[in-house]
Amino acid sequence: MEQNIQTWAGHAPYLVFTGICLAAFVAQYFWLRRTRFVKQPWPVWIIAAIVLRIAWQVSEDAGDHELDHIQRLTQDFATLYAHEIEERGHWKLASDASPQDPLYLDLINTEIGWEKLNPDIADIYTLRKTADKKNIFIVDSETDYNRNGAYDEEREQRTPIGEVYDKSDEGLERAFRGEPNFYLVPVTDRWGTWVSAYTPLYRPDGRLDGVLGVDFDAKQFTNSINDARIRVLGLMALLQCLLLGFSTLNAILRAQVVRRKQYIAKREDLTAALHAAQADVKVLSGLVPICISCKKVRDDHGYWSKVEQYAATHANTRVAHSLCPDCRKKVEADLTRTP
Repeated sequence: MEQNIQTWAGHAPYLVFTGICLAAFVAQYFWLRRTRFVKQPWPVWIIAAIVLRIAWQVSEDAGDHELDHIQRLTQDFATLYAHEIEERGHWKLASDASPQDPLYLDLINTEIGWEKLNPDIADIYTLRKTADKKNIFIVDSETDYNRNGAYDEEREQRTPIGEVYDKSDEGLERAFRGEPNFYLVPVTDRWGTWVSAYTPLYRPDGRLDGVLGVDFDAKQFTNSINDARIRVLGLMALLQCLLLGFSTLNAILRAQVVRRKQYIAKREDLTAALHAAQADVKVLSGLVPICISCKKVRDDHGYWSKVEQYAATHANTRVAHSLCPDCRKKVEADLTRTP
């Protein structure tokens, strides 16, 4: 079934681009999750979606621009060739002219020269409508479709003058109604699949003589449009890669910040615990075991000694003996009672 050249198949580059971008961001998401890095903030996904939307628009614009360029160029060629072939007297050539007719051979050679000068154009030909409404070829030269410099395929041979063209082609019929056009619906015939530009041919008195057609290979046409889209999508892919790279780096740096904060908090907790332990050690080290009976003190090695000896050993001091007021009173009382 014939379809307009602008189908979803023409959007394949964007669909592939979108699929790769989605796969990359999903892979990034699961990698960050598996490595326990910080998850991407939602603005990154919004920016990625915006880039995809912009990529769609600019790729469509690039494809449309390329389509318009090919259309204008092909139509300009068709108009130029139509004018020249009219000047050469195409209207004088009968629909049943001999293949050896000098005018016919001159027009054949003219078409061959045009095709050599413009290799992107697949074919150039003229048709005329008969009294019974059939479309017949008038001038359709040999065509080197495979560009190998020889007419070695059956489809590359010259089409006999008067051969009926029975394919339904709305663009061709519009041209027979006097409307120059570039028809975007591919038409498949025994020579291949084409999109074509058609221009009416006129006699000197203004009556319609026929139609000149310029074919453009439909596959090459689609590839040219897709190539234009791919060039733009390549730039958008670079933007997505930068977004992916910066967002990944941002996630890693934010994860490092979080881990550093956790490390600092843990270190502060350990420091506080160490200070508390040191305080407890100081308290414990300040306790001196002393006998409640004889008042001797136990040293670090388990030996018991008098208070004077312990103090002199651990405090780097010497003990001076004296009496407190209470003991002094007691001693004086004892001395008084002594005879």
